[in-house]
Amino acid sequence: MIRMDRELGTAVGNALIDMYVKCGLIRKAHEVFNRLPNQDVVSWTALIAGYAKHGDAMFALNCLDEMQLKGVAPNAVTYVCCLIACGRIGDVEKGKEIHEEIVSKRLLETLALGNALVDMYANCGFLKRALEVFDILPKRDLISWNALMSGYVKYEYGIKALNCLAQMQIEGVNPDFSTLVCGLKSADGRKYLQLHDAIMIRMDRELGTAVGNALIDMYVKCGLIRKAHEVFNRLPNQDVVSWTALIAGYAKHGDAMFALNCLDEMQLKGVALNAVTYVCCLIACGRIGDVEKGKEIHEEIVSKGLLETLALGNALVDMYANCGFLKRAL
Repeated sequence: MIRMDRELGTAVGNALIDMYVKCGLIRKAHEVFNRLPNQDVVSWTALIAGYAKHGDAMFALNCLDEMQLKGVAPNAVTYVCCLIACGRIGDVEKGKEIHEEIVSKRLLETLALGNALVDMYANCGFLKRALEVFDILPKRDLISWNALMSGYVKYEYGIKALNCLAQMQIEGVNPDFSTLVCGLKSADGRKYLQLHDAIMIRMDRELGTAVGNALIDMYVKCGLIRKAHEVFNRLPNQDVVSWTALIAGYAKHGDAMFALNCLDEMQLKGVALNAVTYVCCLIACGRIGDVEKGKEIHEEIVSKGLLETLALGNALVDMYANCGFLKRAL
């Protein structure tokens, strides 16, 4: 930066923009961009990527318009970044414009662009259009399937998501943990047990925390607390989400006293609680009438400045009311 007033080659400037974007420092990236003597398609694309992923997605789309006005032609990566921006803000009309440009430039055969289009339409809730693009892709990979599945899950088309999971395996595409998380979120009754079998086969080799947490959450929602605990115990890393899901299960469906023991254990292991954890523990206190533990949790919530969280305030009122401490509840 000291040398920028004297000299800054475009290649170095672009690398600097990219570095700042990856660090989430969009303003710094934009500062470097503005000081470049020549802003090429790589410069613009790096800046658009930053705003699309970490900053103002609408501004990212404005950058696309500006670069085109300045005669800089977008490339496939630029379009991918802009489609991400469209998906983030639900601007399907701009997404359609970009789609038309991609078709006119005969870029649709680029797999990354096809996947980005599927993802954009799915995020915007245009699932039929997402499927149309998906169906005409010359090649479909794991990212293609995950993009379509995540859209179905987001808009609660669980059966369609599960059908995707089955079909992709028929076509020889192996699901990753992101796929399985989508499947778990969409699964119901009979079908989620089949999903669990698929995951458990892989558990001895690898079990990502995200999938493990989704599996715990699924068992808890089905009231199968022992199964949830079994998965919890097999996780290589138990984070606040893992603990909270387990505590929620015991608090709502099982042994509320054990839920509070889990709270003590997670604190001993140095896992910091979040607001949802406290809510679940207050539910447990209310179920067994343990107002003393509830008061301890109340003090922790106050000390951490979390009392303004509405869900926690409601949980405290409910806990005191269930324990018969109506004056305290009031």
